Amino acid sequence: MIQIEELEVGYGRSVVLQGLSMAAEEGRITSIIGSNGAGKTTLLRAISGMVRPRRGSIAVRGARLERMSPREIVRLGICHVPEGRQVFPELTVAENLRLGAIAVGSKVDEARQQALVFTYFPRLAERRGQLAGTLSGGEQQMLAVGRALMAAPDVLLLDEPSTGLAPKLVQQVFRIIRELNRREKLTVLLVEQNPRLALQLADYSYVLVNGRIAASGSADTMESEAIVRSFYLGSAGHGGDAPACPAVVGLGKEQGD
Repeated sequence: MIQIEELEVGYGRSVVLQGLSMAAEEGRITSIIGSNGAGKTTLLRAISGMVRPRRGSIAVRGARLERMSPREIVRLGICHVPEGRQVFPELTVAENLRLGAIAVGSKVDEARQQALVFTYFPRLAERRGQLAGTLSGGEQQMLAVGRALMAAPDVLLLDEPSTGLAPKLVQQVFRIIRELNRREKLTVLLVEQNPRLALQLADYSYVLVNGRIAASGSADTMESEAIVRSFYLGSAGHGGDAPACPAVVGLGKEQGD
């Protein structure tokens, strides 16, 4: 679904991603984990067209994205939910959602997509006339994901969806992400600073260190990788301890999944 080869991205004289190559399978959840400054957000920004690669290629179902505008990329079915939610605070929930549909024009059935959003996020249906800026942090995260769903995407790029949320809300949001992946067949590329949370949710994960892929594999494989244990699961303390998060209980994959 997503194929990235030898990607180099930077800002000014700074190089953030250095010859990065990776892939994300269609219909799966792929996570990118790493400490602050590793390049995780820059990777999503490059895929969604918000920053131009210096070299390398990004392809989704064979379509090259490096020179496309963000609008063209959204119309291809790739939607980015940025870190920090970034809803429009002076607009209502319903107006924020409508903006997600407007981005792709007549491509989608707006009423159908809104019904889908309200099915997964019934709290948004209750708050549809409320200003987005008055919502709780968890509700704003739901709104940010819901706005992306309004464009009927095939690929959802999620940047740190657990940031600032209480454990109970993290559990709720991540269960919905798993349901969207299973029921709606959404391909998900998830950037997440909490490695235990990401490894438990994802089908396949990559570890990003200083703009390069340092390790990759399934959750079981990654738990045993020395690089993951050393850098992100707390055995060496580098990058900060990442204690087990109670929010991931119940998120494990079912047998045979």
